Amino acid sequence: MLDILPITTRLIETRNTQYYATSVCETDSDSSGGPLARLQHYLRHRPAGCFIDKHQSSGVTSCDHEPHAATESGGIHPSANHAMANTSLPCLVFEYGDERPTTLYGAADGAHRPCEIDVLLTKQNWVTAHGWVLARDPDTSATFLWDPQDPEHGRVVLPSLPQAPPLGSDCVLSGDPTSPDGCTVVLPEPYDSTALWYCHAGSASPEWVRHEYDLGGKLVVIGKHRSWLKRCVFGLTPYRGRFYFPIQTNKYGVLEFSPEPALSTVKTKGIKLTYPPSGEKCVHAWSSLLDLDGELHKVSISFADLEMRTVNDVAVYKMGFDGSRCVRVDDISDRAILLSSRSNMAGWCPASKFGLLSNSLYWMSGFDKCLHVYDIGTNTEEVRQCQDIAEQSSLPFWLVPVHRA
Repeated sequence: MLDILPITTRLIETRNTQYYATSVCETDSDSSGGPLARLQHYLRHRPAGCFIDKHQSSGVTSCDHEPHAATESGGIHPSANHAMANTSLPCLVFEYGDERPTTLYGAADGAHRPCEIDVLLTKQNWVTAHGWVLARDPDTSATFLWDPQDPEHGRVVLPSLPQAPPLGSDCVLSGDPTSPDGCTVVLPEPYDSTALWYCHAGSASPEWVRHEYDLGGKLVVIGKHRSWLKRCVFGLTPYRGRFYFPIQTNKYGVLEFSPEPALSTVKTKGIKLTYPPSGEKCVHAWSSLLDLDGELHKVSISFADLEMRTVNDVAVYKMGFDGSRCVRVDDISDRAILLSSRSNMAGWCPASKFGLLSNSLYWMSGFDKCLHVYDIGTNTEEVRQCQDIAEQSSLPFWLVPVHRA
């Protein structure tokens, strides 16, 4: 059966803002909110990335939900593995790692459905901001990209990935894999690794290569505890054929291929911070870069406390480099940004076409297990209670419509 979840609405009171480089504390200049908060966050919420391996759980189980026919609202017929209706996407995927079946939550209609996408249930998968999902067969190592709107037929075959990258790896694409030039597929390994995998799909002789890099590191001290954190490629975001990732609050790394990987840096003047109502000069925030229809943007969700349960402000910035300022934008037109606490990856899709609120951000919080829908223009928030379906689930991830060139 379909479960429709309740929603509530509230106004976000935007606090006083001042201009500083993005950071958790004014004296802290590391990326992702500074090394102190980064280590704290890492220890408490070790990133799960978007890697899905059903073979590490108790096994694939069948759905025993009541069957329902495909409907105009985007319902999925439980016996069908064919293309999903447009209104079924975007959706959140909830996995439990036990006898409970994988389920889907539709952002447009608020319906909770059984997942019947065979490739999602039987393969190792990595979602991407472009909508395509990278899949690897754990038995044969066969590797391919698949389109969530047509899981069985919308596929791009890739060379076999000889070994699965570690749990927590992300996947990013430089562009549309169906274009004449193909694209570069990149799999950065998680925090405790300084390596990434890449494949030039569409080249004369595509193959997977594991590349190790060295970005240095930083000593982090928390009370009596000292820890050396290696800098790593995390939050990799494709933009105009390159890949960007945060290094410090006013510096970003750039990864490009020619065809071997090369790393460089670019500076920015930072963004405005929204301080918590307590008056402390620290900002606890969750942020992510994304290519929003050809322009690089940053989404920032700042909180009133270290536990990150009360949202203080939500902002979208158009990024500026080489002396240009980052500019806060109040209108992203008929688009909806999709963000999850599972990783720093953000995607987007046309809002009206897929039944979503225009000029909005949909964010699944790992702190209160609710789906927050923000109207960027009016600075109001709609909260959808998801505790029942999110309870004991790994952090959910988005399936989004594919972006085509």
